[in-house]
Amino acid sequence: MLTFKKTLFSFAIALLLLLVADYYLDLTIVFYLLLLMAFLSVVFYGSYFIDSNFHIKVLCNAPTAHNEVALTFDDGPIANNTERILDILKLNHVPATFFCIGHRINSNEQLFKRIVSEGHTIGNHSYSHHFFSISFQQIEWNRN
Repeated sequence: MLTFKKTLFSFAIALLLLLVADYYLDLTIVFYLLLLMAFLSVVFYGSYFIDSNFHIKVLCNAPTAHNEVALTFDDGPIANNTERILDILKLNHVPATFFCIGHRINSNEQLFKRIVSEGHTIGNHSYSHHFFSISFQQIEWNRN
């Protein structure tokens, strides 16, 4: 399986081999640029196609015997909105997945506990929802 760690390791080895070849053959910068473009292409592919499991293992679908719909909510919990959604879901006995943002959990802890206690699934939607704010250390911590 293609993963970020394997890709990084493979391209590091390729770079070392390129440096050795450059020492003996006096290569042009084009070879380095080609290696960089190949690396960036693989990382783009792995990042864009989330079901490739490139950075972490993800669940994108599940085999079922019949047609089903997964109901998901992003960016919560938000005081009034999430409460109303939970009331409707409870009334109709419908499970859902809530992709929560960490800083909103901190400010709506009781609401988050309600989501969990009513049997809904929780997904991680980062801590602050900023595209570049989540680090690999945070991803590793959230996996445990």
